[in-house]
Amino acid sequence: MPTPKKPSGLKGFGKPQEAKTAPPPLAPAPAEVHAPRKDTRLAKSVRVTRAQWRRIRELETDTEKTFQALCIDGLNKLFQERGLEPL
Repeated sequence: MPTPKKPSGLKGFGKPQEAKTAPPPLAPAPAEVHAPRKDTRLAKSVRVTRAQWRRIRELETDTEKTFQALCIDGLNKLFQERGLEPL
């Protein structure tokens, strides 16, 4: 039996539609087993202005360190000032 043609535009708006049979539910996916993560590091974002970004880039170039390394160095200094163990 051919499928009835749907009305186009607003012609059929508000008219009850024929009930469609729902597709059969999908079988649940088997539980995936993940190995424990070796890398347990987390990420943080930092928002800086364009001028601050340029200064950071200059410091990275001058010190030959990555932004990550510069951040760790700065945080370690703050922790040491407070008598805490560095990262």
